[in-house]
Amino acid sequence: MKNIIKFLFVVLSFAGCASIVFSQPPPAPAKSGAPTKVYSEPSLKDAIAKENFSSAEGRFTISLPSQINGYAGLSPRTLGFNAAGSSYNWRTQEAVLSVAFFDYQDELSVQTDQARRNYFAGLRDGTIQSLKAKLVSETPIKLGENYGLKIDFELANGVKGTRQVFLVGKRLYLLTAAFVPNKDEAEKLVSRVFDTFKLINQSDIDESIKRKIAAAEPKPLPQEPVVSKLKTDAEDDNLKGKVKKIVSESEDLSGTSEKQGRKMSSIEYFNEQGNLTRRESFDYKGNPFQITVWGYIDGARVSKSAMIRYEYDPPSAMISTASNNAGKPKSDNRYEYKHEYKYENGKLIEKQLIFNNGKPSNRSVYNFTGNQVEQLIYTGDGELNQRYVVTLDEKGNEIEEINYDLSKQKFYGDRKYSYAYEFDGKGNWTKRTTSKWTTENGKSFYKPSSVSYRTITYF
Repeated sequence: MKNIIKFLFVVLSFAGCASIVFSQPPPAPAKSGAPTKVYSEPSLKDAIAKENFSSAEGRFTISLPSQINGYAGLSPRTLGFNAAGSSYNWRTQEAVLSVAFFDYQDELSVQTDQARRNYFAGLRDGTIQSLKAKLVSETPIKLGENYGLKIDFELANGVKGTRQVFLVGKRLYLLTAAFVPNKDEAEKLVSRVFDTFKLINQSDIDESIKRKIAAAEPKPLPQEPVVSKLKTDAEDDNLKGKVKKIVSESEDLSGTSEKQGRKMSSIEYFNEQGNLTRRESFDYKGNPFQITVWGYIDGARVSKSAMIRYEYDPPSAMISTASNNAGKPKSDNRYEYKHEYKYENGKLIEKQLIFNNGKPSNRSVYNFTGNQVEQLIYTGDGELNQRYVVTLDEKGNEIEEINYDLSKQKFYGDRKYSYAYEFDGKGNWTKRTTSKWTTENGKSFYKPSSVSYRTITYF
């Protein structure tokens, strides 16, 4: 139960600050000068009538603004026990609200009536203890055939709130609100909003993601005439044989990922000449987020990408359209990047990305010394941005890597990793275990942090 209480504190920390949120009015506008534009928080009245927030990851919809005010990923490391999920937050005129969920990774048995009562009683006690609140009332509720509990509470500063919890299989949903004091109908409006909470069928989510992918699909690029290159993309990646397709997956072992278990990382497609034609990249939750295609235009190797956005993505940056474009290079919208390569003694020593307006983008330089490769990545302005030193085995597989922290603040420090492999009959690795150099209790050692899997199809 201590683990549940810790989770409740993580999810509800915003409500614990209610005394600050609700007791301090916004600053008064300036008395002179240009008028100040004051941000107006949305009203739940409008949300109920017009808005709908949908979470493919959470498999739910609710009548709240589609634009969230805050998002937090929940992992075993942050929760303190073996579960993972997400939390979405809103600030409205009537209340501060949160919808959170997490999936238990271990077995969970609440099949009997007594086990269920004990489980929800623990959630009730955890809510009250984590908020240092007073329990006002509790009511058993249901979401379809799924059991739940409604808890009304009052914080020490007098702010009132409510929470609804539902257990759906091994997933727990938590809907929480802290009411703005002296706001007419706040409690009633929150109740109406929570009544709109509904679960989405997985088949509908899969269909929605398919539509997102179809809408983002970039047009294929010309595959002829081919621009000659000393080595193929497959050879540059140390792949053996005539590789057709690679499906990559990853699994977190550190407890820091919001998505536990094996999840998709990428799907890469190669032509019979060994060059990439398409890559589908997946985000940290295992959802497809970028599609990239390669081809040839005007005697150059080029690529183009399209992005897929989700409810947990931050909003797009606002770009001013009033700037003067006079004198700026004209972009070739047929592609996004041009790729240039340099080789020396049969080894790739430089990769240069060039924007479609002719300006340089990132440049990677590879320096070989014995069985080590130093990789330096420069920005388009020529500034050194990243540095890696990789040690290779006799077959060219990476067995050790040092990632140097080049930031002035040294947020992460230098990180060191080692790799262990399993191979297929062609000599390509199908499983790679990554271990991170770690110091615990005064001792330093390599600790397994993740596993990567590859399913390789050949021509």
